[in-house]
Amino acid sequence: MLLRVAFDGTTLYWSNDAVPSDAEPWVRSAAGAQQVYLSKLRRGALTADALASEVVVNTVPRSVTEALYAAVHTAFMPSITRDGARAGNVDEGTRALLADLDKSLASVVRRGGATSMAGISSVSDEFRFWSDASRGGSRDKERAAEFARALEPAAGALDRMDSLSFVECIDALPSVQSSLAAVASVRSATSDKYPAARWRHLLATFVSTMVRGIESKCERMNIAALPAGEARMLLLDAEALCAAVAATYSQLVAATEGEEALSMPAARTSEHAALAPVSELTYRITSIAQRRAVVAEVLALLGGSSTGADAALTILLSGRPFSGITVAHAEFEDRLIAFDRRLDPVEPQLQAALQARLAEAASVPEHLVAQVRRFRNLLARPSLLRSLAAQRNTILSQMLAQVDSMTRDVKLRQESLAVTAPSLAAYSSINVAHVIGGSSGGAPSAGAGRTTIVSEIGWMQAMAARFVQLQQQCTPILKDLPGFEKFVDACKDGAQHVARLRQETLELWTQGVEAAIRDKALGHELSGRLIEFDADGNVRVTYSEALVALERYASLLPCVRARGSRSVHGHPETEGMLLALFIACDFPLLQRRARTVRRRRLHPCVTAYHRYQR
Repeated sequence: MLLRVAFDGTTLYWSNDAVPSDAEPWVRSAAGAQQVYLSKLRRGALTADALASEVVVNTVPRSVTEALYAAVHTAFMPSITRDGARAGNVDEGTRALLADLDKSLASVVRRGGATSMAGISSVSDEFRFWSDASRGGSRDKERAAEFARALEPAAGALDRMDSLSFVECIDALPSVQSSLAAVASVRSATSDKYPAARWRHLLATFVSTMVRGIESKCERMNIAALPAGEARMLLLDAEALCAAVAATYSQLVAATEGEEALSMPAARTSEHAALAPVSELTYRITSIAQRRAVVAEVLALLGGSSTGADAALTILLSGRPFSGITVAHAEFEDRLIAFDRRLDPVEPQLQAALQARLAEAASVPEHLVAQVRRFRNLLARPSLLRSLAAQRNTILSQMLAQVDSMTRDVKLRQESLAVTAPSLAAYSSINVAHVIGGSSGGAPSAGAGRTTIVSEIGWMQAMAARFVQLQQQCTPILKDLPGFEKFVDACKDGAQHVARLRQETLELWTQGVEAAIRDKALGHELSGRLIEFDADGNVRVTYSEALVALERYASLLPCVRARGSRSVHGHPETEGMLLALFIACDFPLLQRRARTVRRRRLHPCVTAYHRYQR
């Protein structure tokens, strides 16, 4: 089935003629309007599910070649190469011939000029378009060559992402963003900038390419067979990559159109539409992660009983949303509903086991918190919540007691720091290196001489995370209880108290380290010579050990994962690296030193910090 649709801003026109006549009234009325083809891949009723899975939208082709390419590339190639069930009836020779035809048609279609986006379905296609144009007889060869040079890094990076992990893809996105931003800023003698229509299409193509890549990686992962912890980490990384793609798109749009333009309703609508595939994919990844966690919790709760273990195994093997990340939205929702219903037969066992676990831990707040955290997904099920009404009131009272205890710990730590805070003179060159390096332990040590900023900040970071996590984990379970608002306020107050203490501690450390680096008695002035000869001809090296410590951690920083990765937050030694680099970038002396050494090369601390931020 083929349907041609056009809209001129006031009237919607449609026709099922593949080649309309110029005499048709609607063709004349819709002249210049945007037109699309809606192609239905196979016979059958036109239902909501069929619209989502069987209908393909193409722009109206300007020639027979474009029409054939649109049919092959958009309709038939995906179903033959990516849909294993339907591709089973197609032999390898036919697939190879179809792939060759697709490549040949794409090469021809890309010659349609800068106003035609036919044949451009990836950033690599856009690069090849400008690369071909730079070698042809076009009068804009110089302009095309500049665009091709700017696009080449992004095209290469995106082509390699299929072989990278999710975290490696996140690390590669800044180079893609820099390349695409360079495309938008290209200026030449023959043109002002990149064609606006092609730029919007390029950004949409970048998003769709990343979404297809993430979907492909998820499909290759056997989430159901992986250990629960490994599956959780992979899905968290996939979700983080989706967020990074959305952030990259928004930053590119803001860089080219300005922050004010993004506040316009039309711009917000356009951005929402462009990022809709990313939002849908994020929702699916989150849903799959939650169901995979449910499986792990059922196995942990009923694993001691053979009947319970068998029931949990049935849930794992029969309720399978894990392989359906690319199915239609309605089918995905049906799979999730079917998976949730698999819990109904074992719900009485789950209820009894949860009641026993909570009753055993009710007298010790820390133990109760651990049980709530461990089975938070099962406890969020409405039917189980209703059956655990009495236990929920106990949980709320114990959670309030836990928050009060955590807040008291923070206040005691603040009082201890006020008494034992070292003076600026205590930051000798050796102590500064020790302060920056810190210890790997999570709890701070007592005393001015042994206390390290790294362990202090690590402890505060962990406490702040505990307040936030406690609120997040208890919200689905306790949000309808009368005293829940008091619990939320207590969590927020505790987190704010930790944030203030962290800032005060950081400021004190900043002053001490800065004084140590500037102190001539502890090292050489940064603006002077580092190497010189004495009267006997011996080489003398003068340096600041505080500065050496900063540079040592700066050299390690590129190994740290991108901001927001789980390996950064709450890890004391990593926090020390970050603090050192924050300090380094705030030192005017270091900035001046970088300019005197090499005009275009920043100080290693500053360079590593900026690389980390990107």
